Amino acid sequence: MKRGFTFLEVLISILILGIFMASFGVGLYHILNEDDMEKIESTCLELSERVIEDYRKTILANWTASFPISGNFASIGYTSYLYTISITNITNSLRQFTITVWNDANNNNTLDNFEGKAVLVSLISRRR
Repeated sequence: MKRGFTFLEVLISILILGIFMASFGVGLYHILNEDDMEKIESTCLELSERVIEDYRKTILANWTASFPISGNFASIGYTSYLYTISITNITNSLRQFTITVWNDANNNNTLDNFEGKAVLVSLISRRR
């Protein structure tokens, strides 16, 4: 009598291995996807800090100066990243500004739910 596995045992082991490999693949896909999103959001945060500093320098030099309320970062190599700024005058000497930077993955120039983004809110006051 030969010793070995039956056909049913081989099928069951293949099924168990297939289920394990499929769940491992799905988990790996989600890990890699989240890693990409984290890199995009980190880049958005760095770029938003750059916009904040540019805005502060411009406004502190001249409180009535105009500043672009939207734009991109193509000049520094980030062609798919866009930004918008909304400005609220709280008092004559205090402004709140909100900067949103996102990776425009589908090139429609609008922020969609699936695109990585960073939103920063800051205050700036005029010194007298």
